[in-house]
Amino acid sequence: MIKIIPVILILIQFLICAELFSQSTITIDSINTEMEVLQGENNYGRMISLGESYLRKGYDSFFLRARLGIAYYETNQYLKAIPQLENTMKYGIDNPSVLTDLYFSYFYTGREADRDYVFSRLNKSSKKRLQPLNNIIANNIFSDFGFSVSGDEADNSMNTIPGELYNEQIVNGNAFFIGVGINQLLFQSLSIDYVYNYLKIDKTKIIKSADLQYSNDYSEYQNRFYNRYNIRVSDGLVISPAGHFIGIDYSSIFGQSDTANSASGYSVYEKGSVYDSFVLSADITKYKTKYRAGINGSFSFLNNIHQWQLGASFKIFPMNKASFYTASDIYIQNQNDVANLIFNQSLGGFSGKKFFYELFFTIGNINNFNERNGALVYNDPDVIKFKTGFDMKYYITHLFNLNLGYSFQSRDRNSYAYVDDSSVNSNQLTAQKSSLSSYSINNIFAGFKFTF
Repeated sequence: MIKIIPVILILIQFLICAELFSQSTITIDSINTEMEVLQGENNYGRMISLGESYLRKGYDSFFLRARLGIAYYETNQYLKAIPQLENTMKYGIDNPSVLTDLYFSYFYTGREADRDYVFSRLNKSSKKRLQPLNNIIANNIFSDFGFSVSGDEADNSMNTIPGELYNEQIVNGNAFFIGVGINQLLFQSLSIDYVYNYLKIDKTKIIKSADLQYSNDYSEYQNRFYNRYNIRVSDGLVISPAGHFIGIDYSSIFGQSDTANSASGYSVYEKGSVYDSFVLSADITKYKTKYRAGINGSFSFLNNIHQWQLGASFKIFPMNKASFYTASDIYIQNQNDVANLIFNQSLGGFSGKKFFYELFFTIGNINNFNERNGALVYNDPDVIKFKTGFDMKYYITHLFNLNLGYSFQSRDRNSYAYVDDSSVNSNQLTAQKSSLSSYSINNIFAGFKFTF
């Protein structure tokens, strides 16, 4: 037994020396040559295992990182390709092949600001090949249109309040919208969005008392202008201030106290209304490997009421693939000193390289609320209690895609009783909630996006 121990120790020392000798014979040049041969054979699986092994042993070089990133990219593992390809930039070498793979890796993982930054670093011939019509005036243009089908109906079972002169309700009808937008890539780290949307909503206002009823069909028109600045601070970190202006115009009937000239105590007249609303918002987003975290906030003035809201978002690719992600958004909104908690959950991803899908649902009291950094504004007086839907995109090429979407909304609408309050002020009417109705809205939209 005593004689065996020295033999074992000698064997261990021999193996250690052999390992040290084998490592001493491995050089960066030999690694690069080995990876180059494997790349020529399209043996990406072997490239990945060897590349990761060499990194763990402390070897590092531009070509090792580049070829490992390319291997991950060619096997559609974009989230693993990104950190390797990003690491090549620290060597100050803008290799067109490497940058092109990084460009598409960002594309498939939804990192538009980083993709634009990489594009700006490409040489002229590579830019021409990727985006042949690229220019400083327009990086991309986009448009969408859609319509809403309302299930809202007049409520004929409204409650009567003591002292009530009349009851008023506004029935939401169908709606139509169309929008156009342009994105400019001014500098490596700055792009600007300009968006215009036109919205037309058909409505019916009903003013009713015990012996009289007035009904007025009218349309509300909204002109919306949205502007966002996307500032790329560093890899994966984007700050985006934004503003949304909304001009609203409609003409409808209104009731007024008229005890002198009307037996019912009120009269009805028609008046046009024009008023403005706005949303000022900002968003900070940080990508890290398979995660994305963000915070956002806004201050708004919608329907003649001030609001503010704060939000946080978290997105993860749980399988480390662009084919599936899940994202959660939570908001705290304050309006009239009342706080609302709103939660949104979505999931989606790329199916292959052509088809993108996203499913979502949102719960909470959605009223005078905005999301997606103020791009979507819900300024209808009725409260959305729940919404769900999907969005699909088909990429004919990486520069041109078509999209189709649908959303369902469950809403609550209040009717109001107007009570004569002349004891406080002559001809003064006070509105009080009298009844609550529920209805649904179905939205269908389609559009396209073209990158120059």
